Formats: sequence, structure tokens, C-alpha cells
Amino acid sequence: MDFALGTGLLRRDAQGPAFSLDLQQAGLDSRLSFARASTATDFVGGSLVTVVADSPRISAANGLLIEESRTNSLRNSGTTGAVAGSSLPTNWMVEVSGGLTTAIVAVGTANGFSYVRLRLSGTPTGTSWQLRCESNSQIAASSGQSWSASLFHRLQAGGLSNISSIDLRVAELNSSATFLTASEAALVPVANWTRALMTRTLSDTTCAYVNLRLRANLTVGAAVDVTLDIAAPQLELGAFATSYIPTSGTAASRAPDLASLTVGSWFNSAEGTFFAEALSGYGFDVAAATSPRVLRCDGGSTAYHEFRRNAADGVLRAGTNTANVSQSSLPGPVWAAQNLMRMAYTYNANDMAFVATGAALQTDSTSPDGMPACTTLRLGAVNSSSGFFNGWLRHVRYFNRRLQNDQLKAMTQ
Repeated sequence: MDFALGTGLLRRDAQGPAFSLDLQQAGLDSRLSFARASTATDFVGGSLVTVVADSPRISAANGLLIEESRTNSLRNSGTTGAVAGSSLPTNWMVEVSGGLTTAIVAVGTANGFSYVRLRLSGTPTGTSWQLRCESNSQIAASSGQSWSASLFHRLQAGGLSNISSIDLRVAELNSSATFLTASEAALVPVANWTRALMTRTLSDTTCAYVNLRLRANLTVGAAVDVTLDIAAPQLELGAFATSYIPTSGTAASRAPDLASLTVGSWFNSAEGTFFAEALSGYGFDVAAATSPRVLRCDGGSTAYHEFRRNAADGVLRAGTNTANVSQSSLPGPVWAAQNLMRMAYTYNANDMAFVATGAALQTDSTSPDGMPACTTLRLGAVNSSSGFFNGWLRHVRYFNRRLQNDQLKAMTQ
């Protein structure tokens, strides 16, 4: 859909945006500078897509993915060491059998995933079956940290009859690698690849290690038979999951995505309007020192216009700072994980307004320090080390004038 015609903007004002980025393309706009010092992945249209270092993760389905640096602490998130009919991947182990037979039916690749096909069958003599993807004394951790587990799964055969739930767990262990406590989230296997997610803030003061486990909850004496494909397990230090980081033999890290451009003649320091459309990622950190930014147009760390999601309360905001003094900080709706938001912010001396999807228009009529001069447009971060959005940007547009309030509302509907 043509954005301007779709919102009726051109019917009211023949002058379109002075600057526009469509980030749902096969390639990145040549005006943008992009860097990431590692390979990375994205889940696009049901498949895992891997891209090389310094190549953007951009697609028509998702947009441009911008993430902070993270580490997958599991040493073997693929199928290294797995043998159909005999062996699980290296470092993986069935910790509790529950009386079931665990068969490695196949080891393969599909939709970009390296997977292990597991069949659980038999009549349980215990109340649970548990698989772990790492040694219990491998990943050091401490009380108060937040750890996020994830894996992809799909149902291959059978079903969940007599299985009350299958859970993804984050488990705490003490210095002797003895289980202490855990949190879990139920997953519902279906025919297509689905990602399960679980975050736990470690609470036991004696916690020394953390691990990822998959648990099936059983009824003693009630026969079960289910076959699952398991792929891409990940355990990362952080309050939410990020994109999958493959490992094979050692923990591995993904470098941060950095996207920016030099402001051109299209920018008007006296008045203007920013529009962005973005899809939030798998979660947010409520204790983050720096709130995530969708975009920031700045002339340094103390002078900028921006869209941000406040870390503490989840509220989307837009605003302006000049000489390190806030000229406006206008609230929008609470922005939940994995939700699309359209946002428009306009500025002029003593005349600023902001609106986002599903929210009322907010205004500010006082800007005593004026509007900042800006030199750089940054996408999805404050700088190279903080304020990462950890989600997908789809569209960015700039109008070199203050649009009318009804135009702002129209473009965010």
C-alpha cells in the first residue's frame, strides 16, 4: 500500500516526506551505514535465516532487526555428536526418564534448523521426563540475575495424550550442581516450527549455576507416545530472549547491530515530523539503565528528537532534548512485546505533538530552549553500546514541516 495515499496525506498536502526509509525490502537503503561484527539469524516466514557479519537482517516479512549483543551460553545448540538411533547431541542428556524410552529417531536439517527428532514412548513409572542441553555445572550464575531460555520445536508424530504439559524450564543449581528451584513455561507443539520462551530471575542465594531443561509432566501408568523435533536451544543472560545464536563446541556471541546515517539537507531544525513503524521483539528489561529507542535524530548526547519505550513502565514516548534539557516528553500507549506500533511526532517552537497506534494525541506548548540542530539519525539504539530496541523497524519517514494533528492521527491508524 502506498503510505501517503493510504492515509489520505497526499489528498490534504501534495508535499510528501522529505526523507523515507522502507525497511521491508530485500536490501538496506544505500544511504544507511550498517555494521555488526558477527553472523546473526532471524526467523522469517517459518524458517531460520542466517546472515554474515556486517550484513543487515532485513526482510519483507519482518523489516530490519536491530539487537544488542548477547551470548548463547549453551556449548552445543546444534546437532554436533547426535547420531540417529543412538546418541543425543554432545552435552545433552536425559536427566529423568520417568520410565519412558527416549529414541533418537532422526538427525536432520529443515527450514534452516539443525534438529534432533525425539520419540518419547512407553508407560511412565514416574511423574516427569526431563532433558537438559548442557552440563549442570557449566554455566555460572548468581542470585538476582535474569536468564532467558528458548528453543524451537514442532510436533512430528503422536500427541500429548496423558502428558499434562511439556515445559521449557530455567533451573537453578548450587555449587555441587544440585537442583534448587526452577521456573517453567508450557509449550504446545504444532506441525510448524514454534519458539518457546522462558525467563527467570534467579532467587536462591546459594545459586551457582543455571541450566535449560525440557520437561514432560506425566501420569504414572498412563501410556504416552509423542515425537518432537527440537532445535536451536539457547540460554542467555538477559531479561528477555533475543534471536538464536548457533553454537558448536563453545558458547558464542552475537555482536550489536548498528544502523545510522548522516542527516542531509532534508532535515529542518526549526520544525519537522518523524514517523516510524516498528515491531517490538521478544521482551523488554524493566530494569534497563537506558530505555530502548526506536530512532534518535541527534546532534550529540544532549540534543535530540526520539521515539523511546520507557524501560520501567513500558510506555512509548516521543520527545525533544536541547542542551540536555527536556523540551517535551509525550506519552503514548504501553507497548507490549511482539506488537506492532505506528508513531508520529511533530516539533516546532512551543508546538509539539505525538500520537501512536490506539492512543490519544498528546501536545506540549512549551519549548523554552528551542529545537536542537541534528547531524545523525540512529535506528534502534542510543549509541553503539546502549539503548537497543531489540526489535524490527519497518518504516521511517521525515517531513520537513510540522504536520497537522489530524495528519498525525491518520498516519498512525
